[in-house]
Amino acid sequence: MDPKAGFIIVRDDNLSNTRRRSLDLLYQPLLHPIAYALTNLLWQLGEISKNPLFKRPISDLLAYLNVDINVFERALRRVEGAGLMRTFYKKDSVHPFYIFHLIQPVSAREFFRSDLLSIGLLEIVGGHRFLTLSRDLIAKPYQFNNVHDLTRNFLEVYNVGHQDITDLPTLIKQIRSGMTAKMASSLKEDQSYINESHDFNFELLLDLMKQSYSDVDAVKRHRQLILTEHTLYGLDEPAMANYIKQATSITSNKIDFNKFKWLISKSFQGNPGIPSKTKFKVQPGQSIKQNPKVSREKAGLIKAADYYSPVQFLYHLKKQINSHAIVTHQEENILRQLIDNHAFRDNQGVINILSYYMIVEKHRPALQSTYMQYIMAAWGQAGVNTPAEALNEIEKFNRGVTERKNKRIKKMQGNHARRYSYNRRKPVIKQKLPKWARSDYHVKLHPTNPKVQRKIKQQLAKLNHQPNHGKGGRK
Repeated sequence: MDPKAGFIIVRDDNLSNTRRRSLDLLYQPLLHPIAYALTNLLWQLGEISKNPLFKRPISDLLAYLNVDINVFERALRRVEGAGLMRTFYKKDSVHPFYIFHLIQPVSAREFFRSDLLSIGLLEIVGGHRFLTLSRDLIAKPYQFNNVHDLTRNFLEVYNVGHQDITDLPTLIKQIRSGMTAKMASSLKEDQSYINESHDFNFELLLDLMKQSYSDVDAVKRHRQLILTEHTLYGLDEPAMANYIKQATSITSNKIDFNKFKWLISKSFQGNPGIPSKTKFKVQPGQSIKQNPKVSREKAGLIKAADYYSPVQFLYHLKKQINSHAIVTHQEENILRQLIDNHAFRDNQGVINILSYYMIVEKHRPALQSTYMQYIMAAWGQAGVNTPAEALNEIEKFNRGVTERKNKRIKKMQGNHARRYSYNRRKPVIKQKLPKWARSDYHVKLHPTNPKVQRKIKQQLAKLNHQPNHGKGGRK
């Protein structure tokens, strides 16, 4: 992002008190301090702005938050990943600018119903705090047993003209017409996005479920989850219907979607059941910048990334490096989170290339969520849409690392050469050692004068005949 680029803030409604509480208590641990501060700042600027289309420079946000552009971009990605904002880029005739579309935080009940949000919060705050938040924020419904409902309806209390009810005033019709058009446009956009992003016939799945005892309405409500599982594991419509049936209670016809996910994960642990239509081999330590047959290897890798689902691809990748390796539940959740981030939902190949980069290029034993989210954000900024473009970004990054390393080596060599040259130019100061410090020095002995010898003997004799005074004297 260019700090000089402009931005506008778009929102559908003001932030209500209940949604504010959800943001403060539930989203805040996920966002981290800078991202949380950015979310609050955007909502405040959006609410106080008299002109919503007024463009501010991004440098204003950097000044408010007291951060640089790199920290700002990472915080922005966290806000987007939490589902609190969508970012758009527009090139107008004068200056390009960004559109920050703020999205209301979900209610506490919806938050705990969300698999990704609840799992993310649980991993950060721990089980005790997680239970405390759920008890504090989710109100228990009151059981209205053995009571009489005395509530009056609207027409029993307020007087409204019957003519206005049968023929609505023009002003109300105009407002409703605008609201309906906006809602229809939004719904159409969401539906087309879902249909274009998946090669999965959801209507066929519903037809299959109508032949069973499962709750079809529940299947419709969990469409997002089902599409995510399809992308993650590569399941077709009959296989998906079979897993839903297994997770359905025979007595109540209710579908346990946690059991549904568990059944799919369990079936893929160690037995992905994948036909070997596409072959690709990656040896441990082999990277695309080191392989002499780079073009052929890239072609095979791209083909495999497009063919396999993310879990299948990761399974085969790890098995080729270590036959005892497995795809853990944590790695499945990481891949599920990447898929739910709509940036690459319609291209599983990009996610597979990212797994390749982590396991092969970075020599990591398992996927790491934070680092992969950061790379995904960087690739999104770079306009990566295909596995080939993702590989090009990896090569570009590797070249940059090599160039920086070579610069550091040259700098160190230059410093060493300058120190060596300085030491050679430095004058050598020679000092003569005193005679007594030399290795060939010998002490010369001189005979004592007879007069001096007699004087010394007299003094010794005088001391020996001196009378004793005290217990410790000489006897």
